[in-house]
This record gives sequence, C-alpha cells and structure tokens, in this order.
Amino acid sequence: MGKIAGKKVYLNLEATFLCGDKVYTGVASNLSPRKMIIHVRLNFPLECKDTVEVLILFNKKRVIVPVKIIKFMRTDCFCDAIEVEIITPPKEYLKFIGKRKFRSLPILSNSPEEKIVKYPGKYPSRDC
Repeated sequence: MGKIAGKKVYLNLEATFLCGDKVYTGVASNLSPRKMIIHVRLNFPLECKDTVEVLILFNKKRVIVPVKIIKFMRTDCFCDAIEVEIITPPKEYLKFIGKRKFRSLPILSNSPEEKIVKYPGKYPSRDC
C-alpha cells in the first residue's frame, strides 16, 4: 500500500456508521479531506458493503459523510480500525477540517505510560 497523500488532522471525534440495518460506534481520527480512520471493536465477519455512511459529531452537529471502506485493521478476531476514503466530503466537514492545524506526524510524548505496540507476527485467520 502506498503513502497517504496530504496531511492529516489528529483529532478524536465520536463517529457512528451505518452498515445495512446495524449501527456501529467508534472514534474517527487521522482526518483529512480524502481519508479517515475509524477505531472500532467488531467481531468478524463484517457484513458492510464497500460504501457506508459515517455520522460524525462536531460543533454540536452530526454530519453525514459518505465513505468507501478501503482496509480493515485487525488483531485477534476483532476489527480494531477501518480506513475509509471519503467519496464526496460535505461542506461542513471540509470547513471543520480546514480550521484545524494540519500536522504531518502526531506528537508523541516520552512518558513511560504511552507505548506504541505493534502486533507480533501474522494476523490470525478469518476463521474466528
């Protein structure tokens, strides 16, 4: 997979996405005008189609953002995050993102409580 073009806004926003007749909640982060990551904790299999609607709460309003699922990031038998591409960003979303300061890398503290953990080895099979 190639590099993600552009810069991102590192925020955590409450997000809800609709998949068929089910509603899932998560946290949207790494926001950009074209992509975002939604952190969730779901069991597989996930019956989502390629295109879903994400409801993001900001400025005390919920904005519907149509997205296409690009990648599932998972550990064990759970989906930890979903990377999505924004199909047609709403004006409210672009305005909100445009007011935030873009950074090319997140600011990480050196405190011993915060650690970056990588998943050791291969991902488990889909037979969970």
